Amino acid sequence: MLNEYLHGLVQEVYDILNDIPEIKQSRYYMPYSWLPHITIGKKLSKDEMVKAFEVLQKYFVPIKASVVYMGLAKTNPYEEIVGFELSD
Repeated sequence: MLNEYLHGLVQEVYDILNDIPEIKQSRYYMPYSWLPHITIGKKLSKDEMVKAFEVLQKYFVPIKASVVYMGLAKTNPYEEIVGFELSD
């Protein structure tokens, strides 16, 4: 769920990356265009993913968390480009 904390984090990251000439930001990752999230099941097979969703639907409850690390990465194959330790 987007809240003030997450929106501020998105804006801060955008501003930091915008100051790095070597990084071209996609319009899909501009403020108000994306929501920080946790990716789970990235490497699951189709059958494993179906089972994982069944379990999630049964046990899901919202959680409260703080972001302590943020990384910029490429996918397929996963490669972290840069990471940032964040204060909570």
